[in-house]
Formats: sequence, C-alpha cells, structure tokens
Amino acid sequence: MSLIASLVILNSNMPVIDRHVDYNQIVISISAFIIMVLYLTVKLLFKDYYYHLFINVFRVDVSGKELGETSAAGNQASLLTEIASILSVGTALMTSLVYFGEIGNVVIKPAVMLLITTSASLGLVLFYKISLAALGWILDIKEVTKQYSEMTSDIFRVLGIIIFPIFLILPFSDLWLQNILIFSIIAIASVSVLVRVYGFFNFLIKIKFFNHYAILYFCIFEILPLLYIAHFVGKLSV
Repeated sequence: MSLIASLVILNSNMPVIDRHVDYNQIVISISAFIIMVLYLTVKLLFKDYYYHLFINVFRVDVSGKELGETSAAGNQASLLTEIASILSVGTALMTSLVYFGEIGNVVIKPAVMLLITTSASLGLVLFYKISLAALGWILDIKEVTKQYSEMTSDIFRVLGIIIFPIFLILPFSDLWLQNILIFSIIAIASVSVLVRVYGFFNFLIKIKFFNHYAILYFCIFEILPLLYIAHFVGKLSV
C-alpha cells in the first residue's frame, strides 16, 4: 500500500502538459492525400500526359498542341488533373491564410475554411470557362475561344501540380520556413498569371483579333476577378 500511495503522490505532483492539436494539419493532410491519389491515378493510367501538359504550357503555342483534349483518354486525364488542381489551389490558399504570421489568425474552422477556398478556386475556373464560352458564342468564334480556354486550363493544372508539394510541407515547417513557402506560393501564382497574360496577347496576335474589344475583355474577365479574389482573401485573413 505504501508503494501505491507513493506512486499516487508522485503522479499528482507531476506537471500536466497540454498538448496542442492542430486540426489544420489534419484537414490539409486529408486533402493532400486525395490530391495525391488523383495525380497518381493520372500518372499510372495515362502515360506521358504530364509531359505533354508541361510542354503545352511552357511553349504557349495553341496551334501546335501535341496532346489536345480530343480523345476520351485525354478528356479523362484532363478532368482528373483539373479536379486535383482545383483542390490543390484551394488547399494552398487555405494553408497560406492559416499559417501566415502565426497559427490561429483565422478563426474559421479548418474544414469550413477549406470548403470556402476550394469553392473560390472552383468558381474562378467555372467563371473563366463560362465567360470564354459566352464570348465565343457572341462573336461567333467558338473554336477560337475553346482553344484559348484549353490553354488557360492547362496553366491552372500545372499551377496545382507545382504548388502541391509546397503547401504539403508548410504546416510541418518552422515559422521562418512557413513564411518563405507562402511567399513561394504567391510568386508561383504570380508567374502563372504572367504566363496567362502572355498567352492571351500572343493568342490574339496569332488569330488577328487584337482590338479594343479584346482589351475590354481582358480588363473585365481577366484582371477584375483576380482583384475580387485578393479583396476576399484580405477579408478572411483579418
């Protein structure tokens, strides 16, 4: 009895350590697992798809695409990659909002935050697709706008692939490294926008459609949505 009593007294005097559970890491890890499964599925089932995807984007030559979205296999690979990239961009945005500065700046629950940022990513993709389809129908240049839509979708898919490993390691890094990774995500996203802008004007020159209507479309449908997203992200991070 004396031994048991001594153990009880010893345990009662030991300090209690409160363990901090970061639910953001759990949500991000689950999202990353789903994204990885989708990317690996494309890699295993559709040979050389990623190779042609990166070639298409960095060549920025719509007329010379090696792998279009005309075949059933190409459509399936593009759809899976786009879904993964939408989730990847949404998760990267959520990760940047949560871990910029110090943990806990954003009071929204992690799952809800991921739903919001992923919905914003999906909404941006749908907005561009619908606006381009509407422009093609109004100006009777459906084939032209379809080609440009495919080019911009490829840029978005590549963006999701590149930032995936960055946001995956971000929650498990030191604070100084987290800030560097967040700025890396912002830099990569900025480069993707510049590639899109270059592709837009290069595309207009190729199809000889460089006029004031094209500039008006660029300002309203290309720049304005990005400004709204920046304003929305600023509100979330307050």
